[in-house]
Amino acid sequence: MITVEFEDVYSPVGPCGNCGKDLLLEPCGELRREYEAKCWACGNSRTVDLDFQEKYVKRLYPQVQSWRILRPSREFPDGLLIFGDNLFTTTEKKRAITEKLLSLKVPQSGQMKIEAALQEIEDREEAIDSYFRAHQIENAYHFAAVHHKCGIIDGYSPLHCKEMVNWISADPNGLFVEHFNIYGLVVKAWKSCCEKIRSGKTDAQNETEIRYLFVEIFRSLDANPFEIWFQMERKIYVHDQTLQPDAQIPALLVIEIKSFFAEQEYNCSQAISLVADDLHKLEKYKDSFKVGFFLCFTQKFSKNRLMRKIPRSFSYPVRVVVEEG
Repeated sequence: MITVEFEDVYSPVGPCGNCGKDLLLEPCGELRREYEAKCWACGNSRTVDLDFQEKYVKRLYPQVQSWRILRPSREFPDGLLIFGDNLFTTTEKKRAITEKLLSLKVPQSGQMKIEAALQEIEDREEAIDSYFRAHQIENAYHFAAVHHKCGIIDGYSPLHCKEMVNWISADPNGLFVEHFNIYGLVVKAWKSCCEKIRSGKTDAQNETEIRYLFVEIFRSLDANPFEIWFQMERKIYVHDQTLQPDAQIPALLVIEIKSFFAEQEYNCSQAISLVADDLHKLEKYKDSFKVGFFLCFTQKFSKNRLMRKIPRSFSYPVRVVVEEG
């Protein structure tokens, strides 16, 4: 069960390299099982990889040690990443040793000692990679930890390794599956909702039906203790507590949904005006919510036509997600 408190609704995963605003997670890929980090302000995105994962964890938990192993293989194309409290080495220590080895200031006698230390690290990396690929996880943890006695070599309890090594990661998305917040769940549910409409697997033909479909998909996401409803009062239910967005909105979110089906009699200027009106509603509450959403499904207009007069960046966290039918 994922435990998400109210303050976790808006959960940045890093700063945007383009504008400095916050990056938020979005599902991507055909099956929506991978994630990208996307800026809410300028739309700039970057791939979530193990390097990004390492920075994310270190920012959340500076006391945690991390060890990045760059040994790409067919099974683990991104290499491995280790987190723990007492690792054999860390990314920073290995980098310092490598830089020292390349330094011209180190005497010959000292250079041999540094080379031996680097070789021991690389031998351990090879062992960890080999054991991890062979699914001999306890052995991988053993070689990731500092020198110690345990059941793997010396007859002591192998749990001692696990106390020092918390996690070995090969999947860049693995951590974010466990820490996926309401922001990401909303986007994931909306993408699934639009895919069902496009594929003809649902007969939703107006905004009311889309809202019900969205709620159904949102509630079907496993292991998430959230319920969100779009009734006249626009109430949001989180952990069995009822909050009204217009009155008790702090740390939560606001969602506006708009649809333009092929059969509806909207022209493009009317549609653009309706989009602008919904975004204006979000702006009205910009100091009161964590993340605002404008979700739009359109069969009648292209995304570029519909959004050509709409700003692409905002002074508050809001995601504009337009799906074409």
